[in-house]
Amino acid sequence: MSDIPMHLARSFDEVADLYEAHRPGYPDALLADLMAEARLGPNDAILELGCGTGQATRGLAPFGRRVLAIDPGVELVGVARRRLKAFPHVHFEVSTFEDWTPGPPAYRLIVSAQAFHWIDWGVALPKSAAVLPPGGMLACFAHVPEPPPAPFLGVFEPIYGRLAPELWVDPPERWYWPNGAFAHGLAASGLFEPAEHRVYPATRTY
Repeated sequence: MSDIPMHLARSFDEVADLYEAHRPGYPDALLADLMAEARLGPNDAILELGCGTGQATRGLAPFGRRVLAIDPGVELVGVARRRLKAFPHVHFEVSTFEDWTPGPPAYRLIVSAQAFHWIDWGVALPKSAAVLPPGGMLACFAHVPEPPPAPFLGVFEPIYGRLAPELWVDPPERWYWPNGAFAHGLAASGLFEPAEHRVYPATRTY
């Protein structure tokens, strides 16, 4: 499990509008590949964990499958509801995954976009496995920054060393690396097949 302080997860709700304005979405190719791999039938539904203001939800909605997106942030979910009101098959619930009670319909795909590491590790995988039917799929993805180009390394390192050394030597995104905690935890659980990793390069201009 991530060792990022859990109170930080709740802090996003305090700045929901800023989060919505600056949190990037996810590549169309990623979502298209995900839906192709999941092979959802017309009655299969998607469960999204930690939807925030709906960055990934907006990519899932056009596929037409029923989506239940949960998040503990009241303000975050409020923004997501407003942004996706044109999609009546997308529903939201304010809840943590730990407290959420599964029910119909059958969730054949669980999606978590840069949020799975906030879930209690003793709950995250066992509960996901219990919710999914045989052949169901758990898909977790995140924005994982590449190291800065070589000419910048020498300039950035002392700045990070002074202001945020932990982000330089041990960035939070390490959780989703192929050799990170998610892949190791998945394998150790014995509940899922080995993780498959895919990379979708993207750039963002500031």
